Parts: sequence; C-alpha cells; structure tokens
Amino acid sequence: MRLSNIQNYREMTSMYGTKSRYLYSLLSILLLLNVTGCAGPLRVEYAPQKPPEAQAIGSGTIFISTYEDRRDTESPQHMGTISSPVSNLHGDKIILDREVAALVTEAVQRELTDAGFNVTSWTTGDGAHDWKGRLLKGKVKRFNLAIGPRDEIAIEIESSVVDLESGEVIWEKSIAVEDDRYAGVMGNSRRSIALYISNTLSRVLRQTVTELASNLPAPAPQPATAHDTVEVQKEDVVQRLKKGRLVITSEPPRAKVYIGDIYYGLTPIEIEIEPGILNVTLRHKDYQTIQERVSVRPEDVTEMEVELEPGQEM
Repeated sequence: MRLSNIQNYREMTSMYGTKSRYLYSLLSILLLLNVTGCAGPLRVEYAPQKPPEAQAIGSGTIFISTYEDRRDTESPQHMGTISSPVSNLHGDKIILDREVAALVTEAVQRELTDAGFNVTSWTTGDGAHDWKGRLLKGKVKRFNLAIGPRDEIAIEIESSVVDLESGEVIWEKSIAVEDDRYAGVMGNSRRSIALYISNTLSRVLRQTVTELASNLPAPAPQPATAHDTVEVQKEDVVQRLKKGRLVITSEPPRAKVYIGDIYYGLTPIEIEIEPGILNVTLRHKDYQTIQERVSVRPEDVTEMEVELEPGQEM
C-alpha cells in the first residue's frame, strides 16, 4: 500500500509539474507579445474628417510624386517625443511604422481622388519627360507631436503644381496647423495618438486640396484634326440646345460661386449648365454666406443678382 501511494504521488507531481511549465511558457509568450506591441512603431490609418469643399472641374490628369521630408529630425519615421505615460506605448519617442513623407503622399492622393481629380503616381525613368499633364509635388516642413501634460502638434505641408510641358509652377501653397489638447483623465493610448495625428493631417490636406481645386487653371486644349473639330462643333451645338444659362452677379463682386459642392468661379459669372433646380451658394470674406435654390430652364437665361450682407462667412 505504501509503495502504491508513493507511485501515485509521483505521477500526480509529474502531471502538475508539466501543466505548470506549460502555463508558465504561455504567460511568457503573451507577455513578450504585449511588450513587443507596446514598444513597436505607431501605425496611423489616415481617415479624412469631412468631404472636400470644392471639386475639380476639367482639370485633366494630375501626377503626384512622393513628398520630400524637409524636417530636421533623426529619422524619416520619427515624429515626436513622449514625456507623459501612455497606456500601451513604451519609450520616449514616437516612431511611425513608415516614413512620414510616405504617409503624407498617400493621404494627399486620397484627398485628390475624393475631390474628383484623375490621379496617377509619378515615376521617373525613360519617357517620363514626355508625359502630358500636371505634376503635384511637395515638402513636409513640420510634422511633430509632443506627448506631455498637454499634447502639442504641428504639421506644415507645402505643395506645388508644375505644368509638365512648360516646366512652370502654376500653383503653390503652404498650409500649417498647430494644435494642443489635454488628453483627459484616461490619458493617452496608441489609438488616441494615431487618431490625433490623422485628424490634424486631415485639416491640413483638406484645406490644401480645397485651395488647389478652387484655383488650379484649366489645362490648355489639345490640338484637334479638322474632322475632330467638326464633330466637336456638332456635339457642342446639340449640348447648348439642351442646356440653360445662369448669370450671377453680386455686390460686392468676386464672391465664390458653388453649385452643390462644386466650385465654378468668382462673380460676375455666366455658366452653361443642365436645366433643373440648382442649389447655389455664394461665399465672400467678411460677408454672410448666401444660399438659394434657382430654377434653370432649357435654352433660357436665368439671372441671379445678390447683395451680400456684412457678417461672418459660413
């Protein structure tokens, strides 16, 4: 009986020892994964905040090259510093999972597509100099976030458009946003930091693309053959018979004209457009925004005269 009890005891001890080692190994693996995840690079999924205020009209193809990182920083993935605890992010530096310039370029391309541009990535090499269209390029001048008692972020992006045939810069703009916030009683996390970066970048790029869509001149028409010219003229006559004409004037002049979400130009303006009930918006700095519904009839002229009231632009 004593030998049997001793043997049973040894078997039970061996069994529980094996389970203990298994649980210890499992906990070690989970702990390692957790530490590795907390210490790993920060991934930012770019998400635009709202639809663009202006859309591209007849802008043709626009090529986009990778933005240049002009920051004075230790690495192209470095974004900032951490001096306050973050629940699941270790270390004192903010390191992204990709280069800042790559993140900005992808975000710009998404914004351009949402605004109605025909976007193609620019690649150098044989034949690249023969391409027709416009080239958008830019510089990341500031892209920094400091996590502390108050989080402070600064993003500045400079963009320009070059006509590929003439080599001239036909549009250029630098947009900067600086912001700060208190993370709250719950503090920061990887997700809250990534969202803060995405939202601030969206503010910069939405303003950039809105300015671009509103001010980029229409491309010069391409030469056409005699046959093409005749066909275009026939089609133009048919379309004009179907369309109406909207003439808009304002006091003061040079108010921005939007039909729906599409920007058409500055007053006074004459627009040929498909007939129907249109939502027309006029915006002017230091004046109240005017919104009216206007009926445009086929083969007819509709006039809209607006006197803007001083006040805050919406």
